[in-house]
Amino acid sequence: MIKIGIIGAGGIARIAILPALKQIDNIELSGIYNRTFEKAQELAFDFQIPFCYKDLDKFLSQKYDAVLVLSSPEVHKEHVISALQAGSHVFCEKPLSTSLNEVEDMVAMSKKANKKLMVGFNRRYSPFFLKSERDIC
Repeated sequence: MIKIGIIGAGGIARIAILPALKQIDNIELSGIYNRTFEKAQELAFDFQIPFCYKDLDKFLSQKYDAVLVLSSPEVHKEHVISALQAGSHVFCEKPLSTSLNEVEDMVAMSKKANKKLMVGFNRRYSPFFLKSERDIC
């Protein structure tokens, strides 16, 4: 079982990420953190996530195999680096940042922690874009 933690309780979590994760057998949605605790509580209830946190450090102390950063882009760096430092692999929704320096800091921490960092861009695997890439090459 892969233990997953979620940071962020906005629209992308509700309409795309959490419904998809609930369909995977070996995934355990273990905890959720959000700046607005009530939003985290709502998603925890709706998606049967057993633990809900209003403190990022307490959330990260639960030792997830992977953390999905679905928060607002302006706090991606803080959330990504904190999750990597806590020992989790990280999937972060796009954009990682609007600052190249912040992206470089996140990549450097990923390497230092020896953990994977992946950015989500949902059209990357779209048949249209895959076809376009083949046509170009």
